[in-house]
Amino acid sequence: GKVILKSITDNNGIGYVPVRLLENGKTYTYTEVDAPDIYNLNTEPHEFVASYDEKTLDWTGEKIEVENTRKTREVIVRKVDAETGEPLQGCVFTIAMIDPETGEQKVNAKTGEPIYLVENAVTDENGEYVIPEAPMGTYKFTEIKAPEGYEMDEDLTGLVFTIDNNSPETIIFEVTNTGDIAVMMVSAIAVVSVCGIAFVMIRNKRKVNE
Repeated sequence: GKVILKSITDNNGIGYVPVRLLENGKTYTYTEVDAPDIYNLNTEPHEFVASYDEKTLDWTGEKIEVENTRKTREVIVRKVDAETGEPLQGCVFTIAMIDPETGEQKVNAKTGEPIYLVENAVTDENGEYVIPEAPMGTYKFTEIKAPEGYEMDEDLTGLVFTIDNNSPETIIFEVTNTGDIAVMMVSAIAVVSVCGIAFVMIRNKRKVNE
């Protein structure tokens, strides 16, 4: 029950414990008392047995590793016709996690695989696609295919958004076929303060022959 050390992980996620503070062969626990901003606190005590070479003080025990999960929010992508308000089925889109500083897509540090929130998702008959637990982070929304009867907007190359502790519990992306992105996003900010739900709207154009 005695606390012998408090430490903070570095940029590589590693926290160091001087082995001279530990008695060889004894069992210890370490417990997380604070977590990075967008992560859930892991309060479970984790046991380990001290094992090291007493001459060189080199650690000979197992590597101690604990995973933290990101906090989440619900994300709803909704596709509607701006003129009629009718839901549009068949909008295909991808949401990729990106580095907020470089804009490059993030990859899993262990597998090297690119990270997607959803890939090639399709809106249903209600014009919606629901992601119940979207981990916090910065993402890029890209529409891959417009619903039947509509064409892709050449100006729509991807919308960057961030989910963090300031985000409401439910974030709604209402994607429409007309309208000005900048004006709609400014209006959406006002909606957040009133209703606690974030809205971001994107435009698509109808085909000329429609």
